Amino acid sequence: MGAPTKEGLDYFPFYVDLLDNDDLDDLRIEYGSIANDVYIALLTLLYRKKGYYIPYSTEQDRADCQRYIFKRVRGGKYSIKQDAIPKVIEALVAKGLFERDLYPEIITSERAQRVYYSATVERSPDSFNIIPKYWILSEATMRKLSKVHPYYKALHLMNKSDDKQNKSDDKPSMSDEKQVRVNNSKITPRNPPEGEKKKDYKAIFFEAYPRLQLGRKDDSKIDYKLLYVAFERSSFLKNGYFSMAWVLTNYDEIINGKFEDEDYISRQFEERNRWYEDRRLKAESAASKALSEAEKDDSFRKLDAEVRKLTVKVGLTAAVDEAAAAELEKELNAAIQKRDARLSELGLDIQVHYYCDRCKDTGYLPNGKPCDCYKEHNG
Repeated sequence: MGAPTKEGLDYFPFYVDLLDNDDLDDLRIEYGSIANDVYIALLTLLYRKKGYYIPYSTEQDRADCQRYIFKRVRGGKYSIKQDAIPKVIEALVAKGLFERDLYPEIITSERAQRVYYSATVERSPDSFNIIPKYWILSEATMRKLSKVHPYYKALHLMNKSDDKQNKSDDKPSMSDEKQVRVNNSKITPRNPPEGEKKKDYKAIFFEAYPRLQLGRKDDSKIDYKLLYVAFERSSFLKNGYFSMAWVLTNYDEIINGKFEDEDYISRQFEERNRWYEDRRLKAESAASKALSEAEKDDSFRKLDAEVRKLTVKVGLTAAVDEAAAAELEKELNAAIQKRDARLSELGLDIQVHYYCDRCKDTGYLPNGKPCDCYKEHNG
């Protein structure tokens, strides 16, 4: 019997730039802070229930969604009217904060699906449910996020199988090739084309930029792969009419990125940030999941409540009586040991274990300098 399907998430990252959006700013001008409230409530419902979308096609679906939001934003001196909520939802979709093409059947977004995909990368294939018609992430996007996600691997292999079948229905299979089984079907991986692993980047470079063939000098120290990549990242280099002598003179600056386009640098920065966000999400999701399991245990809940109470008490006492605070700290440490002992008995670990101890998966060291772990893992 398979594991029960868990559609939603226990945790999602609330990025510091979540509300920094010009389209959302326009809605705040029109609707006020309710735009923020509805947006955040929609995200919590989306991640909590299905994980990557909210059903919205039937009258009951819409009523459930709107009731959920109203319950969390109502009340107070400046309370909102319930009939304003569907208008704000439509405005959020119209502004592109949620996917327009799938509305009103469902409410989803690429950003939400990126989070869900990253959070479920370690789940078994039968423990979650992705509906293809509701899934908007491309295979290329999923590949950048993670190549080991069960959905990506199954989709990738099935696509390769379809391509192979379309190209040749009567070619005999290679008996010595490794095969992968997906949904009880054998799929033979494609062998790389002859010569794909070894490319002559010098020939590729001069084929792309034939004008630089003229006036070639000694280039024994040139890495043409680096040079080609640098040219492809720079509109200035690709379209410039300088000589090969100029290229050789400025070689170090070229391969070190001096002439890279700003949009390319921006994309690289975004990819780097996304890579770190995914790692933090995985680490923090694991700890959050363990905490959720631990909180089902009565003994742990009581011990954890005691730790929290003593933590606050130590902080308040330290400001007026250091000696008393020191005694309370002993009690706190004893309470922490009891709580951790109960966690050990349950076989759970609620600590966040980041992939990189140096930067805690933020990308930056305590001194503010970028961490090297990104380069170490991405070449």
